[in-house]
Amino acid sequence: MLGFTSEIDCNGGTVTFTNTSTNAFGFVWDFGDGTGPNFEENPVHTYANAGTYTVTLDIVYDVSCAEAFSMDVMVEAPQIFAGFEYEITECSGDSAVVQFFDNSTNTLNNTVSWDWTFETAVPATSDEQNPSVTVFMEGPLEVTLTIGTANNCSNTVSETLDIDLVVIEISMDDTIVVCPGESLTLNPNGMQPDLTYSWTPGATLDDPTAESPVATPLETTTYIVTAYSTVGADTCFVTDSVVVFLPEEIDLELDQEPVVVTCGEDVTVTVTANVDVDLEWTSALEGPLGNGTSVTVNPFRADTISVVATDEFGCMATDTIIVIDNGIDFDVEPGFDVTACQGVDTTLTVVNIDDQDTLT
Repeated sequence: MLGFTSEIDCNGGTVTFTNTSTNAFGFVWDFGDGTGPNFEENPVHTYANAGTYTVTLDIVYDVSCAEAFSMDVMVEAPQIFAGFEYEITECSGDSAVVQFFDNSTNTLNNTVSWDWTFETAVPATSDEQNPSVTVFMEGPLEVTLTIGTANNCSNTVSETLDIDLVVIEISMDDTIVVCPGESLTLNPNGMQPDLTYSWTPGATLDDPTAESPVATPLETTTYIVTAYSTVGADTCFVTDSVVVFLPEEIDLELDQEPVVVTCGEDVTVTVTANVDVDLEWTSALEGPLGNGTSVTVNPFRADTISVVATDEFGCMATDTIIVIDNGIDFDVEPGFDVTACQGVDTTLTVVNIDDQDTLT
């Protein structure tokens, strides 16, 4: 059985033929360009012009058991051009990982080698088709790619990449506590307004694209920010996150009505809370009244009694009660025991302490 393969040389005009025949000898070749027969087993032929030629392999003997084999061979200069693309896949303020992608052209489809050199990257060389390198300094990165083919053709391309290692500092603790109903500024020490920011989730932020947005969460929330430079395409992306912890809201309950009216007797007010808190009582008239879960008061006329609760996170809640004293406030003079003798007048004077009371 007769057969062969062909491989065009890098100049596009010379073709190497490889005889794959079995059980045959006495070969004769017709290269289809009118140059006459060739009797080599594996000939190399140079065509004068580009084009498609029908090449036939036969044997010199006239036997019925051998059938000539023909195949069209396209003679043209192969298109072999090295080329690549790249993207920055990881980034920090002092390094970047650059991924390269081979997009070379080879019309022969027989590329067998890729030789990369990177002037200021690690590693400095690679024979992978799609290598990855790390750059530790910003500025120009000289990259050279040489591709090689099975028939020893090659092509080289060089490109200078401008790597911009943007130092992005996002000033955030891992966890921040904010009390219910309050707001806080994320990334409060940010000083890079030229960067582009994207915060999520944005529903409880005043501006999800701000460098330092104000957050008013309704529950414990993890905010994620991505920042990147807007200068050029060869830049870094940095992502950070912060958990904003929202403690349980303090719920205070007083055991008295909001307004208590007395006739001069003492009033004891007790408070309970749904979480552990420290308590501080205050009188609008007298100032601090002390700590603890209860306080006893007996105001002159009226007073507003307040209790302030503070939990372990510093969050606070306040409740108040108004105590109105409708009792009659007076003194009897002299203010000590008097011994009265029968038949002798003794004078006692009643003094009205509250000028809003009328004594009769």
